[in-house]
Amino acid sequence: MTVMTRDEALDRIHDPLAAPLTEDEQRAFESWLERDEELCALHVEQQALFAAMDGWADDVEPSTEFDRKLWARIEAEKARPSWTQALASWLSWPRAAWVSCAAAAAIAAMVFLGPAEQPEPQSAVTKASLSVDDAQYMQELDRALDDMEMLMDFDALAPDRS
Repeated sequence: MTVMTRDEALDRIHDPLAAPLTEDEQRAFESWLERDEELCALHVEQQALFAAMDGWADDVEPSTEFDRKLWARIEAEKARPSWTQALASWLSWPRAAWVSCAAAAAIAAMVFLGPAEQPEPQSAVTKASLSVDDAQYMQELDRALDDMEMLMDFDALAPDRS
């Protein structure tokens, strides 16, 4: 007697076009249907579905114009430009059109965004307007910045010892 697994029985239920079973295989398949209620219910449902599909397929006659209409639709799709072709044609505008679009966009941006309110300019600090203490502070600050710059240059020139 041929041994059939549950998965093989399940595959047999799902495949209506499978090769015919031998007598031993048919007995093994039927024994699975008797033992397993879930497989039996699934087999009954599948048989009803396949019968309904066979009946539906017999009732529908394809139109005599089907091939002609199908090829007409295929040709129409081929004739319609793809998005890459549409983009390429859009990008092939004359240079004057692109310049005009850019100028219009710049004008629109200036109109809608407008100039930001500018704060009143601060008067420039001059040495004449500084007090003696401020001048001394600025001189010390300038020396400290020079020292920091010299140390940064030294670090850049020092060999890496890591």
